[in-house]
Amino acid sequence: MPKTTPEKCRSALFHLHNGESICSVAKQLGLSKSTVNHISKSASTDVPKSKGGRPKKLQPCHVHFLDHYFELNSTSTVRKACQALQETFQVKACPTTVRKALQYCRYKARRLVKKPKLLKRHYIACCKFANEHKDMTVEDWKKVVWSDETKINFLGPDVKFGSSSIMIWGCMTWEGVGDNDPKHTSKKTTKWLKSNNIKVMYNCKVQDELLKRCEAEWAAITPETCRNLIESIPHHIEAVLKAKGGNTKY
Repeated sequence: MPKTTPEKCRSALFHLHNGESICSVAKQLGLSKSTVNHISKSASTDVPKSKGGRPKKLQPCHVHFLDHYFELNSTSTVRKACQALQETFQVKACPTTVRKALQYCRYKARRLVKKPKLLKRHYIACCKFANEHKDMTVEDWKKVVWSDETKINFLGPDVKFGSSSIMIWGCMTWEGVGDNDPKHTSKKTTKWLKSNNIKVMYNCKVQDELLKRCEAEWAAITPETCRNLIESIPHHIEAVLKAKGGNTKY
C-alpha cells in the first residue's frame, strides 16, 4: 500500500479537528479507517474524540424555538409543534423527540380542561341568578331541594341505531338523597311524585344491570357530601359574580 502523502495527512487532521468522524474523513480522502485512525493517534496536537452515535436531531436553536412556541401557545399540542418546526426549519421530528426536548425545558404535559362554551345570554343569565341570590346564607340554601336529570347509556355515547339507556331524575337536600326511607315513601311524597310524573324505581328488564350500578352509586352518596356541596354555594355565587357570568373553577 502506498505511503500517505503529507498533504492528505494534514487534510485528515484538519477534518478531524473540525469534529468529523474517522469514517467520514476516510471516505472523503479515499483512505482506510485504520490509516485515518493512525494519523489521529500520531498527531502532535490532541484531536477531539468523536462521541459516536447519530448526531442529535434537534439542535439548540430548535429547542429554543420549541420553548418560545409553547410560551406563546401554552394550549397547543406536540403534533402542532412538530408541524411548526418543520415549516420553520424544514426539520422533520417525531412527537417523541419533541416531547423529550420539552422535558429538557421542564415542560409537563397536561390534559386541557374542557369547559362548556358560554354565549352572551348565558353570561347574562348567570349574572342575574348570582345577583338575585348573593344575599342567601347557608341556612337559606339548606331549605332548597336540588334536582336534575340525565341520560345514562350502557355503551358510552349515543350510537346510530340506539343502545340500552335510562333516563334518571334525582334530587338531594341537606339531609342527603332519597333512599326509600319511610319518610321518602310516605303517601304524600308518593302522591307528589306521581302527580309530577316522576318514577322512583324504573323497572325494565333490559337495563337491570345498568340500574343496579346506578342505584349502587346513588346509595354511595352520603349526607355529608350533600352538605359540603350546599355549603359551597355562596362561594359559587361569589365566583360567578367575579367572572361576570363566565366559567369558574367550579
